Amino acid sequence: MKKLSIKWKAAIAATLFTVAVVIIVSAIQLHFMRRDMTRVIADAQFTMVTRVAEQLDNKLALSMALLVKSSERIPRDILKSPDAVRNYYNTRQAMLVLFDDIIVLDANGKLIADVPELPERANADASQRDYFKRVTAEKKPFVYGPFIGRIVKEPLIQVVAPVLSENGDVLAVLIGVNRLRRENLLRDVSAVRIGDKGYFFIFSKGENPIMVMHPDQTRLLEPLSPGRNVGADMAIGGYEGSYVGFNSAGVHALSSFKSLKLAPWVLGGMVPADEVYAPIVEAEYRTCAAAIFVALIVIPLSWLGAWKLLSPLTDLNQAIKSASWRSNSTR
Repeated sequence: MKKLSIKWKAAIAATLFTVAVVIIVSAIQLHFMRRDMTRVIADAQFTMVTRVAEQLDNKLALSMALLVKSSERIPRDILKSPDAVRNYYNTRQAMLVLFDDIIVLDANGKLIADVPELPERANADASQRDYFKRVTAEKKPFVYGPFIGRIVKEPLIQVVAPVLSENGDVLAVLIGVNRLRRENLLRDVSAVRIGDKGYFFIFSKGENPIMVMHPDQTRLLEPLSPGRNVGADMAIGGYEGSYVGFNSAGVHALSSFKSLKLAPWVLGGMVPADEVYAPIVEAEYRTCAAAIFVALIVIPLSWLGAWKLLSPLTDLNQAIKSASWRSNSTR
């Protein structure tokens, strides 16, 4: 087999070196591009989730402020008359817009009045309920829930505020109820989409976290089992930010988490990873195409350059061989 000349060896080496350089540079570029684009998308999603969390906190603050103002302004002399209390709130449409139900309890937890009036609630007694014990002890407003209502048998959250006397004693308890399956401030958030397949959801913190709000209504009040969603587990522990991993439904996704201020809840935003990475994959295809294009231009140039540069050396080698042959032939 005929040995390759120095020129051929050098040209092949230059070509292989060029191909290796193009592949290595492209791989490094693709790595950093994927990392940086993922971080940019994750940061943008976390910013959006943070903004929605702030809006939700503002709505909760508005609901709480309106309920507290109502607890301060309600005439104390009507608290003994259920009809007077119902008439009072039926004329205050702002309350009925923010809340699905308004409930007024006396200092012993017995129902004074409810709007709208439900016959099943006539003999309601909340004296042993956690929220009633808390509001009479702390004498401060708070958001409570979610939980399944004993009367309406559906998921609820409540804004609870005490009605205080001039001496600071609890005269009554005012409750604004939001039913999670109706159109309200939480359902408005659950209806928003992130991209094509992404959505918002809310879950509670604490020892037994549950789903507060989700586009899939069957998941309301569903317990969150530890280990099924690492990102959610981190958020329950106080983490705020974005996480790429599998959620409780087994979907590989980019999830962002932000804790609310006025309720022990976490707002999450989820987008499937294939949707997140779609523009990144497209950019990678463009980068690969550019690398191939560059290689198709650089390889012939490298080959030609090596060929030209080594031509004098090849000629010299050929001349030496010719001189040696003539010398041997004259002996």
